[in-house]
Amino acid sequence: MNKVLSNRNMVARLACATTLTATTAIGTINAAVAEEPPRPRFVPGQVIVKFKSVEGQRAEMAPAMMASLGLRSEPTRTSGGEFIFDLSQSAISAAAAEDKTEAKVLEVVEQLNEMDKVEYAQPNWILQHQLRQVRVMAENGNNPDDPLFSQQWHFHNNGTDEGESPGGISLPKRWQKGVGKNEVVVAVVDTGILPDHADIVGSPNLGKGFDFISDSFVGNDGDGRDDDPTDPGDGYSFFECFFLNGDFGPQDDSWHGTHVAGTVGVVNTNNGEGVAGSAWNVTIVPVRVLGKCGGSTTDINDGIRWAAGLEVDGAPENLNPAKIINLSLGGPGACTDSPATQAAINDAVAQGTTVIVAAGNNARDASQDHPASCDNPCRSSERRPRASSGTLFELRRCDRYHGTRR
Repeated sequence: MNKVLSNRNMVARLACATTLTATTAIGTINAAVAEEPPRPRFVPGQVIVKFKSVEGQRAEMAPAMMASLGLRSEPTRTSGGEFIFDLSQSAISAAAAEDKTEAKVLEVVEQLNEMDKVEYAQPNWILQHQLRQVRVMAENGNNPDDPLFSQQWHFHNNGTDEGESPGGISLPKRWQKGVGKNEVVVAVVDTGILPDHADIVGSPNLGKGFDFISDSFVGNDGDGRDDDPTDPGDGYSFFECFFLNGDFGPQDDSWHGTHVAGTVGVVNTNNGEGVAGSAWNVTIVPVRVLGKCGGSTTDINDGIRWAAGLEVDGAPENLNPAKIINLSLGGPGACTDSPATQAAINDAVAQGTTVIVAAGNNARDASQDHPASCDNPCRSSERRPRASSGTLFELRRCDRYHGTRR
């Protein structure tokens, strides 16, 4: 087998574990566990519309029709050829007066989907990173020499003997065959990264990324999209974010993108500090799409396409197109509710990129979440959940590469 292909398969398998790890480059993750499916949420007053192509020309909507639906006449075009329409201020005010802003968006989406010229319409869903509290189960192992490797039970050889962990993905055995190659590029589409962290600073594995968060409040960094994917934190105060499964806040910063990137391999592994990465020599490209309160479908989709090497208006060319894209994020609702998400994944896979998504760590069937329920990606999750109660769970290893079974 080609060595690069072999290493890419290895990283694809390892990236499946990024939603399950107990320790990170900045410590142990702590987060609330959702007991019930969260309420679907989307960007207030926005709809995504993809028009059909007729005789090579993309259909359009007449101003009178936009006005009748309560839409503004100047939509924004996305990287997937869709349009983001905003409800007019009068439509928003009328709906808000009856506390029916969400209902108005869903009503407009339904009306648009009934039009012959519309391929699909949907809300601009808000997705979250997939994170839950997990319990460290192992206290042994000393390969490599990073002091917190003993707590990374998920990396240990699978088993119950000394130095092993039930559910471990047996990295010590795999490291005997190789520790990854820098030509294998993994894009971590998440909250960004902490490049100055003690276990990351100076890492040769860190490639140039991009910040695709268009809303300055969500971005929490004072501006919109730019070439700095640094994570300024995504914590929020009481009632600062939308309602999500009864959680009104406050919420501490998650540093989730750093956690995932560190698990994949951006950290300086075997340097006597912090944690170990799974693939020591791969190139990590941080793509920031999640901030305060989550991230919008349109920002995430632009991040997916850019990560795969596709052109996105306003963003520079990605000089390190990803062989693997990791999406440890998601939201409630089947992928059929978000055809724009499916389109972005299809575009990435068509580039030859392997897309890995979180199936969710909340004991729900993956069919109830997206992008976990979309076609083409490889999914990872727990097999036996409720880690908050101390129950062990296993890693599901991904055997899909480029959309086909090996």
